[in-house]
Amino acid sequence: MSILQRKFSIKQSKTFNYIYKSKTIFHTKTFILFIQKNNQNKFNIAFVASKKVGNAVIRNRAKRHLKAGCLFYNKLFKNYFYIFVAKKQINNVDLSVIKKDIQFALNKMSNKLQ
Repeated sequence: MSILQRKFSIKQSKTFNYIYKSKTIFHTKTFILFIQKNNQNKFNIAFVASKKVGNAVIRNRAKRHLKAGCLFYNKLFKNYFYIFVAKKQINNVDLSVIKKDIQFALNKMSNKLQ
């Protein structure tokens, strides 16, 4: 089951605002990870890149790299919302660095959540 399926995506702005107000935030060199508990029996995920990251091509590449880094990672807990927000530095690093950052952040967050 892929995390890229539409049923796992976050779509409503009120949900984004709820998650952004969460106290569980983790910063890396390439992205910011927001996590918030939800009442569903599944996880929901979103990948965001603001205009600070670059033009549309650069923003889409940043989101694709974040998705690729999360694609085969199986430490996403049910009952949680995840938002990955790309930082401008994501354009200057290789995909392998992004994958390592994602693994590091999710491992740290899983320790915090348990």
